[in-house]
Amino acid sequence: MIGIVGAKRNSGKSSFADLIGYMNDKKPERVAFKGYVNIIFPENAVEEMEAVAVQNKRCKDPTMHLILSWREMESPHEEQVKEAVEIALKEMGVEECQAAWSLHNDTQNHHLHIAVNRVHPEKYNAIDPAGGWTRNAIHRAARKIELAQNWEIEQNGVYYVTSEGELKQKAEDPTKEKYSKTALDIEAHTAQKSAERIAKETAAPKIRAAGTWEELHKNLAAEGIEFVKKGSGAVLKIDDSFVKISIAGRDLSMTKLIAKLGNYEPRPQSISDAERKPEAVERVNERDVKTEWMRYISERDKYHKEKMTAQKEVGIRHKEEYKFIRKAHRQQRENLFKRSWAGRGSELNTERSLLAASQAKDILNLRERQKRERDQLADEYGRQFKSFKKWLEEQKNPKSSLLFRYMENGAIYIEDGVNDINKDNLLDIRSFSARSVCFGRMGGVVYAKEREQEAAFIDYGRKIVVNDQFSGDSILAALQLANQKWGNKICIRGTDEYIKACVKIAKEYNLRIDNYDVNATEERTEAKDTVHESQARAQQGSGSGDHNGAYWAHAKDILANMARVDKTGAEDYSRLDTMIGIRMRVTGHTPAQVCDAIETNAPVLRQEKLSPEEFQEKYSNHDWRSYAEETTKRFVYGTRGYKQFVDADSDAPYLYKIEGRDFKAEKAEQEKAQGQMRSKGAEIDD
Repeated sequence: MIGIVGAKRNSGKSSFADLIGYMNDKKPERVAFKGYVNIIFPENAVEEMEAVAVQNKRCKDPTMHLILSWREMESPHEEQVKEAVEIALKEMGVEECQAAWSLHNDTQNHHLHIAVNRVHPEKYNAIDPAGGWTRNAIHRAARKIELAQNWEIEQNGVYYVTSEGELKQKAEDPTKEKYSKTALDIEAHTAQKSAERIAKETAAPKIRAAGTWEELHKNLAAEGIEFVKKGSGAVLKIDDSFVKISIAGRDLSMTKLIAKLGNYEPRPQSISDAERKPEAVERVNERDVKTEWMRYISERDKYHKEKMTAQKEVGIRHKEEYKFIRKAHRQQRENLFKRSWAGRGSELNTERSLLAASQAKDILNLRERQKRERDQLADEYGRQFKSFKKWLEEQKNPKSSLLFRYMENGAIYIEDGVNDINKDNLLDIRSFSARSVCFGRMGGVVYAKEREQEAAFIDYGRKIVVNDQFSGDSILAALQLANQKWGNKICIRGTDEYIKACVKIAKEYNLRIDNYDVNATEERTEAKDTVHESQARAQQGSGSGDHNGAYWAHAKDILANMARVDKTGAEDYSRLDTMIGIRMRVTGHTPAQVCDAIETNAPVLRQEKLSPEEFQEKYSNHDWRSYAEETTKRFVYGTRGYKQFVDADSDAPYLYKIEGRDFKAEKAEQEKAQGQMRSKGAEIDD
């Protein structure tokens, strides 16, 4: 069994949705078994893990990906997989954390993916798996799983099993070279020596043997390798790859080479590189498959050459097509403005709108056609050339295939998955036409769907008005027309539902809206949706103890009596939230309810008092969760809020009434319940 700790994303921000989507949803047919650990609602595992992860603001990347792979012909059943997950999590020290796992059987080796949330689900602290020694821990887990389930013991791991069945860590051999996972993956896929191995095995001895810079250049050129100075260091150019000189050997840094050979001297022009032929890894020669491997390399090189040539030809043609259409569009606009439009501004707006719509359609048609051609090219050539192991199997030569396949147990190459993004198939501007032109004081062009009479949207020159604000087709076409006319300088106005729809469509179709941040707006409009009902209940008094309704009831009462709150008073809004929280504490709401009410409703309250531009400028980067937690903890239930709570407690009947609740009836019910509890306690004592 082989254990791997998945690499982090270059951005440093992995995604539970992407990882679990790859594990379970990308190819459901390959999932033999799947399960969850410390997850309450498996169907919402991603949301639940993300909800826990956001509780720790300091943990930038809470996702951890573990992979365990069985040998060929080893097929674990579900209970064995669950046991393997339990052992792996325990060795990592994350057995109390949330995890999702999935066993894939789409390769010759059954392999298990485990997605772990490093943030503890109760304490919210970030766990450092295995104290940072994750590679040792995953190898240790693999050996324990092999022992527990009687699988064949892997001999090439960090740990080995003694005759007594104990695990011992192998002593590191200081003379043995270490190679990166990328280099090992390349060699496992192609059976060709990586540039990193060539740098260590071939280039390093030649560099050490050189007494001058000229001799160094000659020695390397004889092997088809070039020494290139880069900044304060240097790299080795091996075929099309570059390897840092320090990777070839720690004693070969640029500083140490200058100390040995003197100031750097560039390679003389008279020195040229010898032709370098591909080198196979040792196991190819050991297993007598060198002839087949040379054929494989020849076919692979031919594949790469044809693929690069095809991609280059398509890229050049697409670039020329785009230049041509841009030039044609520019000429059309110049021809339009050459004409005299004095006193005919309305007609000019009409012509500009019609021309922009036509040009937008041309560009969309061109982009879609070019994308289809690129996709067709990608399907024709694939992501990469097949592995040597796969190529051998296709040659129908069992002897060579088996010799190479079972010669050693190397690292497993597992491709990263990418979630497919499904978009609604909306009709775009190509499905709309100018059905009629209206001339009036403002003038405008009416656009309607093909074979429909009703106007979908109207272009008035400096603004576009969408008539059917619930039609995704109309919104998409109007945004495309606006982008073609004005570029990124587009502002939207309308109801919350309309703004939300515009933002969603703009995000999906990569269109820009100047006065709204896509992600922030979606969150804000969704927040409004959740509190509309609470606001409505607050107008009449909900009478249900609902904390959102209570927030709006108290906000309305306080605002009616507090003249200091104005449209720009950020400090006054903070004070208002504190006052609302104190009142809700008096009426019996819990700290969690107060915190949730402030987080949900505070941004909506400000949004109603400010213009969209003011709200965006002031609160676009505001962390409402942290704000709600601090307000609740420090100013409502902390020492600062205690005096205000005591003072407000005398107004409890009035505050209950604001929420539509009966103070006397609830108190009487509480006293009755407490009396019953005391009676039960007395009976137990007796």
